[in-house]
Amino acid sequence: MVNTKDVLFYIEKYDKKLKSHFFEDWDLKRFPFVLLMPDGSLSVYGVKPNVIEIGPTSGNLRMIVSIYKGMARHIGIAKLRTFTTRNPIAYAKLSGATLVDSIEEYGQPTEYIFELEVTNGEK
Repeated sequence: MVNTKDVLFYIEKYDKKLKSHFFEDWDLKRFPFVLLMPDGSLSVYGVKPNVIEIGPTSGNLRMIVSIYKGMARHIGIAKLRTFTTRNPIAYAKLSGATLVDSIEEYGQPTEYIFELEVTNGEK
């Protein structure tokens, strides 16, 4: 069962690792739902007609992405979209997603957009 102490641990871990604040990075309109894991790790997300968008996440990204893939299969969505402000090459390796775009401010990328196709398990 999740307890507050564990959730706070993962929020503080996010804040320290990204030198940013989880709650400031979390856009409630864009990512209105929370995936809360038994160990206290968490991820926020939004669902659009053809994609699940994954927002700020603190925990085992590969495990969390596999849960999102299962959710997508269950509701018939074929794509996950994730975002990062950090190293896009490292993020691509970690997430298994493909860089599809970036958002720029003042001529510099500020957010990288990645997508991951979700197969339905059939060959």
